[in-house]
Amino acid sequence: IDAFGLNAVDYLVKPVEPERLARTLARVRPPDQANAPAALPMDHGLLLKFGESARIVRLHEIDRFESVGNHAAVYTARGKAFVLSSLNRIEQRLDPLHFFRVSRSCILRLDAIASLEPDVGYGLIARLRDGNEVEVSRRAAQQLRARMGSFG
Repeated sequence: IDAFGLNAVDYLVKPVEPERLARTLARVRPPDQANAPAALPMDHGLLLKFGESARIVRLHEIDRFESVGNHAAVYTARGKAFVLSSLNRIEQRLDPLHFFRVSRSCILRLDAIASLEPDVGYGLIARLRDGNEVEVSRRAAQQLRARMGSFG
């Protein structure tokens, strides 16, 4: 009784019944994360084709992913490659501590951002370390400002 007074979700006794444990865990987990695949580690390698050669590129070497129809362009220091996957599927596998969806069509690696500058309509322009510029949507700009200013 005391446990429920402290907002306990359930009370399991030994021997634990697997079905009851599963139901309890389903109530505790957020619905969108219950079946979400685990984020890939930053040293995870992807086999990408650059021209005629294929190379293994680690996630920490990828600056951004950009939607191109039903493909995604992958930008690295070696150039641009393509993968047959939607940006939504890619985003599900990326660690949100390292990657951020800046618009409907682009995901950036946070380490690749050199500076953020104001843009028209409360958006931002992300200047990347490689010299490229990427537009950050108004909604994403608010989240990115909050995230980058979290020391404040």
